[in-house]
Amino acid sequence: MSPPVLKRVVTLPLLSFYGIGTILGAGIYVLVGKVAAVSSGFTVTAFMVAFVIALLVGLCYSELASRFPESAGEATYVLNAFNSNLISSFIGWSIIATGIVSMGVLARGFMGYFSIFFPVDIHVGVFVVIFLIMLIAIWGIMQSVGFAMVVTLIEIAGVLLIIWVSTDKISQLDFQQLQFIPEFEWPIWKAIFLGAFIAFYAYIGFEDIVNIAEEVIEPERNIPKAILIAIGVTTLLYLVTALAALSSLSLEELSGHQAPFVEIVKRNSQIPVSVITVIGLIAIINGALVQLIMGSRVLYGLAEKKMAPAVFKRINAKTQTPVLATITIAIITLLVAWTLPMLTLAKLTSSLILIVFSVISVSLWVIKRRKDPHAGFTVPAFIPVISLVFCLSLLGIQWLS
Repeated sequence: MSPPVLKRVVTLPLLSFYGIGTILGAGIYVLVGKVAAVSSGFTVTAFMVAFVIALLVGLCYSELASRFPESAGEATYVLNAFNSNLISSFIGWSIIATGIVSMGVLARGFMGYFSIFFPVDIHVGVFVVIFLIMLIAIWGIMQSVGFAMVVTLIEIAGVLLIIWVSTDKISQLDFQQLQFIPEFEWPIWKAIFLGAFIAFYAYIGFEDIVNIAEEVIEPERNIPKAILIAIGVTTLLYLVTALAALSSLSLEELSGHQAPFVEIVKRNSQIPVSVITVIGLIAIINGALVQLIMGSRVLYGLAEKKMAPAVFKRINAKTQTPVLATITIAIITLLVAWTLPMLTLAKLTSSLILIVFSVISVSLWVIKRRKDPHAGFTVPAFIPVISLVFCLSLLGIQWLS
């Protein structure tokens, strides 16, 4: 009898919702206030800068995923570019680290919303959240992705609710004061780029799509489409939601509130704040679930390539998921979430992922220079070069600040 393998059942709509859900859950419900604290009236501009970088990197991922639709995608891309197990292994483990740290951010963000109604000890609350997410991830990929799709619809409804209750405030917003295209003065652009560095965390998630490639139907075609759909939809929601937040709360209130969406609903409507609180909690859980699935699949893929202990490539015959890999990622995440504050975790995640994205951009450039035949999704040769420049610039500004 052949050993159990991953189940190829994920369609384009499911994959798109999977990406949209993790991006939304990872960002706007948790960090919009943190971006405003750094970029002030240029918060929308900071999100736009983050979008440009995410789009460039997303295009690189789209071509690479079309060429090499495998689990542990980043490690596969680097291995094909440089033929180096050392570099490939480093990138694979870095992606796992970003998933772990990102889950830590989300678990702590969850408690920020949850504690509004139930003052639970943060260590206990984080443990329960991660344990429940782990059970869903172990249950099965179809169940996990189906759950993610339903939750994503709820997340989108929550964001639209924020926009709807803020419509009057947005219409009264002083757009001149926001200055979407600021003057070319370094202090201003430094604040924008520092805000974009944090906002970029809100885009992390589109790359998770490539790491379930072996469970996607026609991955060569569907993964590029899903990446671009996820980035496009979330960008539109982010920009309008940032305007809603800036029009409804002062910068001091926005940057200091643990759950700013709750305060926006309270100020702008008679809707019970429990509604947006529950939606926020669901959104954060969804983002954390996708990060856990991604981390476990990368660990599985690394084990397949003999870059991680072989025990992690075992697939459970009943659930057809890598159970031990999933449990291991969950345990490490729990320890990280208990240890580090949310903003530190978000910045650490952005730093790690920008390093990975830089290497991915170089990998695509190297592969394209070989001029190997490829009939799938392709981008112009200058895209990975510009992507590399933007990623290194954003990383450098953060390190030099």
